[in-house]
Formats: sequence, structure tokens, C-alpha cells
Amino acid sequence: MKYQTTAALGMTCLFLVVQLLTGFAQKNGDATKVKFIASDDRKPVEGNVHYLSRQGIHKVIGHSNAGTATLDTVPQNGEELYFEPDSTDYVYTPFKWAPPGSTVVVDRRPRSVSIIALLDGLAKATRESNQAVIALIANELSTRSEVKHKRVYEQVSNQAAAKVFEVPLEEALVYDPQQKKTVPSENLTTAVKQYQKDNGLTVTGELNYPTLKTKSGTSIGEVLTTFSHEGGG
Repeated sequence: MKYQTTAALGMTCLFLVVQLLTGFAQKNGDATKVKFIASDDRKPVEGNVHYLSRQGIHKVIGHSNAGTATLDTVPQNGEELYFEPDSTDYVYTPFKWAPPGSTVVVDRRPRSVSIIALLDGLAKATRESNQAVIALIANELSTRSEVKHKRVYEQVSNQAAAKVFEVPLEEALVYDPQQKKTVPSENLTTAVKQYQKDNGLTVTGELNYPTLKTKSGTSIGEVLTTFSHEGGG
């Protein structure tokens, strides 16, 4: 009888431990999950989750399947991330990390013909890893009044420009506490100035349209013409 009681007590303790560990695992798993849904029909949206730390480290930390992404890196609360949808029917969307059970609402792209053409052009450049064209188009999108999340496209442009001008990302961008975002560093600005000087451009150090146009070998006008006629990427 004593052995039976001891065995029963042992099984009870084991059961409680398993339940505790299971609950912890589920809670920990939920803390790294994010859901992405469309703003109009609330359907799941698939795409990549990007993380850009204040130290300038950029990486994709998850992909949403059936609208849910499990992140392989856990940001600090309040850190900014952005969502890059697989479909050009949706726009890039910024969000702040706030676990557990975060849900991000993703807007559909504007009906503007020019914005649709730019987004299709950006999607093609991304598929082809053409960083110079990514920088050009994302920079243009960051200036358009029809675009809701201009800041995301500015970040995308800066990241692509860092690769184009061959400045390591962790050295190319710095966090500006006043603007509360990452901005081009002195290293990237110096590289841009040198390129502008070598190519007869006005030396400002800014990632402006003339500089990105020259570096990419194309123009926004050409992008709009190509993708407005194609009706897609």
C-alpha cells in the first residue's frame, strides 16, 4: 500500500510538471507569434517580417504562413518591425513589437495607377535582388502623398542603398533618438558624396532622386511606363 501511494504521488507530480512545462512552452510560443490580416476582409496575409535594430542590424525574422508568423528572433517591447507582403495587393506595413498575441492589420495598396506601377516595379526588383532599383523605387514611394506608411519605404530605400554603396548595414545606419528612426550614418553619407563627386552630381551626401537614378541606370518615369503598360510585375 505504501509503495502504491508513493507511486501515485510520483505520477501526480510528474503530471503537474508536464502540465507546467507544456503551459510554459505554449506561452513562450505565443510570445513569438504575430498574425497578419487584411484591413478590409480580415483574411490572412502572407509575407516576410523584417527587423531593423537600433544598431542597424537588418534581417528577416519570420514568414507568415496562413497569416501567422513565428519569429526566430524576439525583439524588445516597442521595437519597430515591418511586414513585407508576398502579394503586391498589399502594402508594406510597420508595427511595434507588443507580445503576446500581436495582430497586425495590413492595408491594400492604393487604387492610384502610379502607385500600383511602383509597387509592381518594387516587387520585381526585390525578386531580382536589384538593390539599386529597390532604393530608387522605395525612395519614390516614401515621397508619395497616397502612400500611408512612407517611413517604411524610406527604411527599405536606405537599407538597399547601403548595399549599393557597399557600406556594411551595421555601419550604414544609425539610430536618431530625435527622429526616433534609423538614418544614414556618416559612413554612408561619405560614400554617397564620393559617388556624387565622381559622377558630376551635386554633392549633398543625400540619397536623393538624381543620385539613385544615376546609380540604378533607370528612372521613375521608365518604371511607371513599363509597369503601367504591363499591368503588373
